[in-house]
Amino acid sequence: MKKAIVLGAAMLLAGAAAFAADVKFSGKFRAGYTFTFEDGDMVSTPKYFDFAKKYEGRLNFVVSDADGLWSLSIKSLSGSLDSNDKLATKATVNVGKALEKNGLDLNGFGLKFAVGNMKNNALLKAYDNASGDDRDAFKLFASGDKGYITSFTASYDKLTFQVDVDPVSNGEKAAGYAFSAKYADNDLGFAVAAGYAHNNAAFTNDGDNDCKDGFKLSEQKLDNGFVVSGNVDIAKLAGLDFKLGAGAVFGYVTEEDVGKGMRVAADLSGGIDAIDGWIEYQYDVVDPDNADKLSNHYLKANANFNFFADKGIGLDAYCGASDLENASDYWFFGGDIGYKLGGAAYNLNVEVANNAATDNVKVAVTPKVTIAW
Repeated sequence: MKKAIVLGAAMLLAGAAAFAADVKFSGKFRAGYTFTFEDGDMVSTPKYFDFAKKYEGRLNFVVSDADGLWSLSIKSLSGSLDSNDKLATKATVNVGKALEKNGLDLNGFGLKFAVGNMKNNALLKAYDNASGDDRDAFKLFASGDKGYITSFTASYDKLTFQVDVDPVSNGEKAAGYAFSAKYADNDLGFAVAAGYAHNNAAFTNDGDNDCKDGFKLSEQKLDNGFVVSGNVDIAKLAGLDFKLGAGAVFGYVTEEDVGKGMRVAADLSGGIDAIDGWIEYQYDVVDPDNADKLSNHYLKANANFNFFADKGIGLDAYCGASDLENASDYWFFGGDIGYKLGGAAYNLNVEVANNAATDNVKVAVTPKVTIAW
């Protein structure tokens, strides 16, 4: 009862503050189930299940002021929300806009700082990420999985510079830091970025499906990382009347006791209003100078059918292999059908894949719902 009263009071105060200070609320909630059929058996699990916290849904919640001076990105909420809860939150303050609002002319310069949970945002990125699978995601943290980082960003015209610092040592690693820069010309349709990170610097994404022998580059213990990425809007540069673009990312990471790791990823996207899609390739390797190196090739192609987009219906189909060298053991294909109704998006995914570990074909059916505001 006490917690219910506290929570109700907190909600009333938050609502009052929102009207008083013109605070904006936005976010996205996702939930669903995956039903996997293999060798006559069926296993069902929540789509976004967190094994550590036992939660079954995913909520991203953003609170910001109407003038764009600050924002709070809340990545998780505990089961009960009290006034002293500790949340995985990122706070961003637009210092440049605040100074201009107070009468100081910065002549086009921009200044921001952010602090909080953002372990996967260590470097500025220019990869177009057509798949949305974040092949260029890079992490920096010395303080464990919490990734408590402070970031400073300065920009002018088409140039952006960023410094990220994790000042917390976990007893084994010293504090981490990263430097990155980005140049983006939206008129011409291209962007490039490069950055360096030190201490627990590594990629975070290894593909949607299992890599061979459980190989994952992001699980390697790495000290230093260098990443360069870029994208180009070919259609804009060439004056084409259809969509065509490409992106690429190259990363190199090292650790004194383990060796080296490398990632190369590239994609090509394009199409017309009725049909568009992309194809993406990724190559990961650990200790590339060693004859016994561990490596993995990943390929996925996706086609979107937009015939009924005006009616809120989305259709797509995809196929690929999580290990191209052994594609007969690591293939997959599937598709999605989605529908938007009443502010919610409903999606049904069906995927068929070969399970190399059991030498069986498995079918996964995943219904899910997304509510965004």
